[in-house]
Amino acid sequence: MTASKIGTYQFISVKWPANPMGERLSEITRPGVDGVGYKKEGKRAEPVVIEASVDADDAAATVTWMTNLKALEGTLQTIYDDHGQSFTNVGILEVRRRLPMKVETATGGVSTNKKYLLIFDITVQSTEIA
Repeated sequence: MTASKIGTYQFISVKWPANPMGERLSEITRPGVDGVGYKKEGKRAEPVVIEASVDADDAAATVTWMTNLKALEGTLQTIYDDHGQSFTNVGILEVRRRLPMKVETATGGVSTNKKYLLIFDITVQSTEIA
C-alpha cells in the first residue's frame, strides 16, 4: 500500500472524507414569474478539511513542518490517503496545526526520535472530475 502523503511529505495518517464532485445549480427565478428556474453551472467539489498526522524529532522540527506545509497553500498536490487512494490536482487552500503533543514512547511514524505528534487540519478542494 502507498504511504499516506501530501505532495512529497509523508505522514503517519491522512484522513480524507468523501468529497465527490456534483453538478451545481444557480437559481434564475425572476420576480413576478411563477415557478422556479435553475441553470447548470458545472461540476464542482466543495472544500473539505482533511486530517494529517506526523511525528517530529524535536520542537524545532514542529516549526519546520508547519513552515513547509504552509508553503503548500495555493498549490495543487497529489494526496494519498490511509487507504492508498490517490487524488491528483488537489488545491491546498489552508493549513492549520493543532497544538503539538509531546510523547514519551512512540513506535512507527516517519521521524527518528519521535518526541512530538503533530496533527494538521488542511482545507483542500478537488479540481478534477473523478
